[in-house]
Amino acid sequence: GADFNGQGVLGRVLYDEKLAKQLDALGDAAESMKSVAGALERREGLVGELLAEDGSGKRAAVDLAESAAALKRVTARLERSEGFVGRLLQDDAYGEALAQSLLNAVQRLESVLTKIDSGGGSIGTLINDNSLVDAAHEIVNGANESRFSRWLLRHYRKKGLKAEANTDDDEAVGTEERP
Repeated sequence: GADFNGQGVLGRVLYDEKLAKQLDALGDAAESMKSVAGALERREGLVGELLAEDGSGKRAAVDLAESAAALKRVTARLERSEGFVGRLLQDDAYGEALAQSLLNAVQRLESVLTKIDSGGGSIGTLINDNSLVDAAHEIVNGANESRFSRWLLRHYRKKGLKAEANTDDDEAVGTEERP
């Protein structure tokens, strides 16, 4: 190694810069540890709060114990095949039957949606055939242009509002109209 002029450990401490830096770092670490220990003793900071007897640490420990107990209860129910998920996990035949039922339902739904997309059936026609929408627009436009239809709509609207008002009055009094 390096020649420390025969001065031994003291010579290394005095003349070895690498060792001096390591000793300085060790001193800094000791000061830092002393500071942390002081903060813990004074119950400062997060760890101090967790260590305090009446602090959040005690509450966190209680919460953790309650969560562990709840998890244990749920796991026990699953192992005993209780509930839907427990039965699904423990009963292979049930799981297979359920999977098959779901597959059948999805296949039927796919068949129905394919028919609708291709315009099959009443719903498919309503969704895919624009001529029905066009015809409805023509009817509405024709009704709007006709004086008679506008009068007829206003007449029945007024008649409906009058009947609704009479029904509200009957309900308010507690009587019902007899046929």
